[in-house]
Amino acid sequence: MRRWVSTTNVTLVLCGLGTAALLLPWAEATVVLFDPAKPPRPDGVLEARRVYTESYPGYRFWHAGAASGAFLGLLLLLVATGGLDPAPWWRSAVQLACGGAIIGAVVAGMNYRYAVAREDPGAGRIAQLSWGVANIAVMGLAVTVMLVAAIELRERIAGRQRGRPSAEPGAAADRGRT
Repeated sequence: MRRWVSTTNVTLVLCGLGTAALLLPWAEATVVLFDPAKPPRPDGVLEARRVYTESYPGYRFWHAGAASGAFLGLLLLLVATGGLDPAPWWRSAVQLACGGAIIGAVVAGMNYRYAVAREDPGAGRIAQLSWGVANIAVMGLAVTVMLVAAIELRERIAGRQRGRPSAEPGAAADRGRT
């Protein structure tokens, strides 16, 4: 009987969520519009004509697209190799690499200066970009994919260790004492 909860199925769900996260809001920008010809008040504060907030979905940012693409690629790899039992070591290695690449892309993208947050005081526009929770959620999904891959590798390593005698001197004698 086939198990419904397996490391492959858990990773499939995580990759599906990571791919769909591209449609979530990844950032918000608070935009202040003011008249640049009008001098500031005596206390140095500019009078705003309009203040509003813009929300930006993930497909507006390169790092969200890269993360979603990596999750989609991993999802397709898992669908193609899902029937292999036990999971091959190279698939777990690819999962670890994809998870690390996703985290690296998101961190790099959060430090990139995007056009939506460009300020132009001469034209009367100031913008402050704040990152949404989708960035943290995607990094959490990537870390979880890496943990599942580590569990798969641990199972393979433990299975090999059970079948071999220990190479340490005196290990057989120590096993009888515990």
